[in-house]
Amino acid sequence: MGDLLKTLKEFEDISSEFHEKIMNILKENYCWKCPMRTTSSKTFCREVDAWIRLTHALEDAVKENMEEKLSPEARNFVQMKYLNKISKNQFSYDRKLLIKLKADLKPYAPKGSVLIIEENCEIIKKDDLVLIPKICLLHVYGFSRIKYNDKLPFKMAKVSKIFHESGGKFIKTHEGIQISPQLLIGRVMKILDKKNSKFL
Repeated sequence: MGDLLKTLKEFEDISSEFHEKIMNILKENYCWKCPMRTTSSKTFCREVDAWIRLTHALEDAVKENMEEKLSPEARNFVQMKYLNKISKNQFSYDRKLLIKLKADLKPYAPKGSVLIIEENCEIIKKDDLVLIPKICLLHVYGFSRIKYNDKLPFKMAKVSKIFHESGGKFIKTHEGIQISPQLLIGRVMKILDKKNSKFL
């Protein structure tokens, strides 16, 4: 492990230097244009922006390296395994979400309904309702962070098929979307609305 720890420490040092460098570039070339620049010492927007850009650059580099060495099927499998490992490390317990809808999710749930969502569900069956991200998942690291901070826009879909391909498990929805279960926000356990809940 000596060489591995040494290499990771070198990477940490370089990353720290580049984080500082990116912040300086933002300050000199961009931040002066921002109307919020007078409050940047309180909002820490430069620090956050530099962090996001650095992690995205890292993931782009990893993806580029894999594109040169792995087939598309193998890359999809690596992505799936990565997200699975992230989700297991994030939570060692079952997490349920309550989401109140601000708009209709036709044809499944009207505005004002409350969704009970099971995250990291291990069992998904045909005809289950699931929440799928609406945004393009360009950065797996970013997706994993956004997902676990409950800031990911979603749509609802019904599962029509579960299948295995290239060593990985996938679901297909009635709309024709194929997605790895690791990219789901969760499974809809129950929809509460004015007809079946006294709390609304």
